[in-house]
Amino acid sequence: MKHQLSKITVADTAKALQDAEARLVRPEVNGGGPVYVQVKPKDIGECLELFQPRRPGYGTRTLETKYVNELATRITRKGELDPVTVVKLRNGLKRGGHEWIVVDGHHRIAAYLKLKRKETIKCEWFAGSARDT
Repeated sequence: MKHQLSKITVADTAKALQDAEARLVRPEVNGGGPVYVQVKPKDIGECLELFQPRRPGYGTRTLETKYVNELATRITRKGELDPVTVVKLRNGLKRGGHEWIVVDGHHRIAAYLKLKRKETIKCEWFAGSARDT
């Protein structure tokens, strides 16, 4: 499972940021601590114009298949990984009029999808703005 990014321009990023800010739903923060939600991996999308998988080095960012496989093995042996960080966008394409988007944890989501995980996973709902990510 390897995601290859097409060339994303500054204009693409600016448009995606404006759209995300307009549609962003923030969690109610209780006492300033993190807010966790349970989401099925298949219900978490990507917005590569804003939130890209990390990869050492310079150039096109892709998901590293070897690392995804290592994470899948870890899930099989030890269970759930650390929570991925997500934002919620209003009027998304998913059921309920909202869409979860991964901010940090692209490789972890790919590992869950590789294993065809149907159960929910623990995600941290990012409370800041899209610009803050």
